[in-house]
Amino acid sequence: MTIDTAPLTRQSYPTRLAELLRRPSVILILIVGLLLSRGITKGEPFYNNDETRHIMNGVFIRDLLVDRPLAHPLTYAYEYYAKYPAISVPHWPPLFYFVEALFFLLFGISVWASRLAILGFALLGAYFWYRIAERYGPRPRALLSAFVFCLLPTIMVFESVTMLEIPQVALCLGAIFFWLRWVETEQATDLWALAGFVVAAMLTSQSSIFLAVFLGLDFLLNFRFRLLRTWQVWAALLGSVGIVLSWYLFSFRALTLSYQRAVGQEFHHVVNRWSLLFYLRNLPEQLGLILLGFACIGIGWSVLQGASRYRFLLLWVVSAYLCFTVIQEKEPRHIFIWLPPLVYFSLLGVEALLPRGRWVWPAYAAIALYFLVGAVRFQRPQLTGVQDVARFVLAQPQSDIVYYQGDLNGAFIFYVRQLDSQKRRMVARDKQIVATNMVYARRPVLSTPDQVLNFFQTWGIRYAVIESTDVDPGLALVRQVLQSNEFAAIGTSAVHVNRGYKEAGSITVYRFLGETRPSTHPMDIPMMTIRRDISVDLNRLAGRPWPN
Repeated sequence: MTIDTAPLTRQSYPTRLAELLRRPSVILILIVGLLLSRGITKGEPFYNNDETRHIMNGVFIRDLLVDRPLAHPLTYAYEYYAKYPAISVPHWPPLFYFVEALFFLLFGISVWASRLAILGFALLGAYFWYRIAERYGPRPRALLSAFVFCLLPTIMVFESVTMLEIPQVALCLGAIFFWLRWVETEQATDLWALAGFVVAAMLTSQSSIFLAVFLGLDFLLNFRFRLLRTWQVWAALLGSVGIVLSWYLFSFRALTLSYQRAVGQEFHHVVNRWSLLFYLRNLPEQLGLILLGFACIGIGWSVLQGASRYRFLLLWVVSAYLCFTVIQEKEPRHIFIWLPPLVYFSLLGVEALLPRGRWVWPAYAAIALYFLVGAVRFQRPQLTGVQDVARFVLAQPQSDIVYYQGDLNGAFIFYVRQLDSQKRRMVARDKQIVATNMVYARRPVLSTPDQVLNFFQTWGIRYAVIESTDVDPGLALVRQVLQSNEFAAIGTSAVHVNRGYKEAGSITVYRFLGETRPSTHPMDIPMMTIRRDISVDLNRLAGRPWPN
């Protein structure tokens, strides 16, 4: 009997695999994954400057897990920032960085490993949006809406770089999916999955506060108070709030500027016309004029037809607008979460304009082909030049501490860490000359050429790496010193960027010709993002393996 059934068992695997590959969600993930993975190994991190911070945050968590500084974790964090001043925890929540750290542990410290983590979240988001849209039917419309959403040009940019928008959207979509399942079935497994995705989203990006607005409004407007009758609901709610609040209270205490970026001057910005219209003005660029026109038709049709089945999606769009309009700090990328339902409404608008149902398929085919061709022609943001400079500088003698000045400091710091497995090197940033807190504040630290020269001497800095443009006018002082007889330019490298994502430029390496007098006393690193400066012993951080 065992002999007879063994072949049948072996035959069942190809059958089950074939069934799996025929599922629409699997087909969607395979096609989108193939398109988004093109060129994943090309280019260096730079996008919006934040990309380099997100990558270095992941490297920091990876090193933290490997080094395991259990006795002095806070000292480790301060010293790590002193060596590699491009990390920004707790400015952003930590969950994505733990995921990213796992990819670094598996595949090594590299840009493509970080992008692979983003790709995973992009596919997760595609899956959850398809499953949500599938509930409103029909399946072809749901499948096409997920395909189009993933291949919107503005979304593809963020699926190609290491930013938090795609992980945040994916986790929010997961939370919404399990919310819909839970209010329908009231199963405890869906409730705990919902709680897990909400916590994960809030510990990935502050923009996930959208979930509180959206799900809260849906709860109130649909009178879902019956859901509160079980103890599991209160356990999940209190547990989720406790975890999320613990992190944010910690970040509020650590940072000099946190929730103030959202509330502004007591929400006075809310009544400003620019603020009220900001996200509406950016919709044509996000969605495209044609899709936006069809989305307006689809929304109008659903309202006029009294189609209550789409009320949840309408509330989704309105909640996103209300949530992010109230927040003072505005960027078009913050509101990506409203694009999935808008894409769905655009397809609904296409169907509303077609007098006969059989014309829907040619229309769907044309839309799919248009976005497929656009995805094939898409060029991910690519920059090159920084890695070569880092490799050149580290090959020079006396390069234990290097000074870097320019907007690409995070990319340079990343490659210094990647190329130095024992963490012997250290990077001093231009914040030693002028400290800033993003665009909100600045504090000049050094004000004369003699002070700058003394900084190079007492820190024992032999090499200065300078970009062709400065991010702050106060840094012209350094250029003045570099033109003196104390320094000599030893090489210049061009920085190449595609598609105008950033202005191209060049990086010049200078060698300090004078005598250095490294201080034996602790040196201060000026900080404006946290509440105190960092004091470190340079003798422990540079020129020897670290931690030691």
